[in-house]
Amino acid sequence: MTIELSKLKARWAVTSVLAITVMCVLWAIDTRIKAASGYGILDLEFVNTAERVNAMTAAWANAGVEGEMGFLMGFDYLYMAAYGFALFYGALACREAFARNPGRWRNGLTVAAFAPLAGAGLDVFENAFEARMLFSGATDQIAALTYAITLAKFALIDIGLLLAVAGLVGLF
Repeated sequence: MTIELSKLKARWAVTSVLAITVMCVLWAIDTRIKAASGYGILDLEFVNTAERVNAMTAAWANAGVEGEMGFLMGFDYLYMAAYGFALFYGALACREAFARNPGRWRNGLTVAAFAPLAGAGLDVFENAFEARMLFSGATDQIAALTYAITLAKFALIDIGLLLAVAGLVGLF
């Protein structure tokens, strides 16, 4: 996998700006939801029992923010693509900074660069299971599965963040 460094930096910059912009919109909506109901999207992501999911759903209904929560979850799909590719390009920048020559190190960094894309893929499943719980009722099994997916997602995103920061240090 080869990409011209100037094109890589441009793609990284565009996707990073998009990811940050979308994150700010999500944060603004989530802040309003949490202020009105006591629960936000991260609360839902880190819950592992049906009882807690149902408590959040009831709080959102009582606060009248179900529509905003639905919009937030839908808009999150744009964020998944944006952060996934921003961190992917950041990880490739790390590879270009520290492993320009063919070899195991370069191959390993190429594979690791796909971690944030895999994390974004898990985020799709996480949102689908969350939507299933919100619209069809939560079970402890689905809540626990969703929680496990959330933990795996954040582990893969953390790999991307670490590599992207290293890419920043190495290229600039």
